[in-house]
Amino acid sequence: MTRGLAAPVTTLTGRMAEDVGESAERDGAGGEGAGVEPARAVSGAVRFRSGDTVLAGHLARPASANVAPGRPGLVLCHGFPSGPKSAASSGQTYPELAERLADEAGWVVLSFDFRGTGESGGDFSLGAWLADLRAAVDHLLATGDAGGVWLCGSSTGGSLAICAAAEDERVRGVATLSARA
Repeated sequence: MTRGLAAPVTTLTGRMAEDVGESAERDGAGGEGAGVEPARAVSGAVRFRSGDTVLAGHLARPASANVAPGRPGLVLCHGFPSGPKSAASSGQTYPELAERLADEAGWVVLSFDFRGTGESGGDFSLGAWLADLRAAVDHLLATGDAGGVWLCGSSTGGSLAICAAAEDERVRGVATLSARA
């Protein structure tokens, strides 16, 4: 069941390690295992819809040789902005965390900015953040890269992850840090 997601709006940026390896071989630096990283699917910026609002995020994919069994997917949820200007940066470091988890654990990881924060559109609304999280789950599953979805959030993002998991049978588990009751 897809809630709140019309057609996904997806934009990917980044490059493939295969391209880097091909360039190295053309330049004479190639050779079997000579500094060429394993093939990596495109990771980078994504945009998707939550109702009428376009949300910004980052989708990190593991190297093809490092995909974890079952192709697990993870949605990272940032916390509540802590100050007057912190809404612009509340999820700022999550793309780096997403890349590290993809590289080291072999998971497909989606980090995103809830509406009214970061690069996402819309006005801040805690009630609508739950719809945004549902849309993030929909988007991650729509990529076809994830065989299942887990949620991880800090602070308010953790609380919303618990709420979303309770309502969505597709979510297989939740991890939180300082989730509010």
